[in-house]
Amino acid sequence: MSDDKNTIAFFDFDGTLTKGDTFMPFLKFVVGAPRYYVGLLWLSPIFFAYLLSLISNEKAKEVVIRYYVRGFEYDHLLRLGVEFFQKVLTKKLCSRMIKNLEWHQERGHRCVIVSASPAIYINHFGEQYNFSDVLATELEVSEGKVTGNLQGKNCYGFEKLRLVREYSVRFPCSYTYAYGDSNGDKPMLMWVDKGLFVQRKKIYICVKVKIENV
Repeated sequence: MSDDKNTIAFFDFDGTLTKGDTFMPFLKFVVGAPRYYVGLLWLSPIFFAYLLSLISNEKAKEVVIRYYVRGFEYDHLLRLGVEFFQKVLTKKLCSRMIKNLEWHQERGHRCVIVSASPAIYINHFGEQYNFSDVLATELEVSEGKVTGNLQGKNCYGFEKLRLVREYSVRFPCSYTYAYGDSNGDKPMLMWVDKGLFVQRKKIYICVKVKIENV
């Protein structure tokens, strides 16, 4: 393992730093249980279409965001994001991965969250846990309100890899780590010097591959 301070460690968020998904729990926290569960029924065709690979992760996410938070004041959603961190996220953290984070930070490594979940609540988590940066999915805002669309692309799969590669150019480093738990993390995990695929009981090292034109 590299102790060089000129090192970057990229961390997926959901299922890696946390125990499971945080995006849907965040929406439930924002709109309340009754509306949330009604929405699950209303949106069930979208979820099935996604599971059958009939629509993309990005398209499904936009439909879900549009249903639950379109028209919300962005500043109000930011405040709810802080409350969500305080009341929910702190109970969902993976202690094993927080120790890995601390290991990197003690060595002066630049630590970065790379997540498909919305930056609107992950940014606060990043600040509280002293991450250098957060690369996450951004919500489009117009006249102070959430439109229901994404600003840019969903930070998932090869888009996650693209952001990681761009970041590594902006902050040149001698060694890179990445941690993730899902298929959407694998392009990133296979590109860095040491990619670690995090599962419940074990962490697997991914084989580094050369990925071009991303």
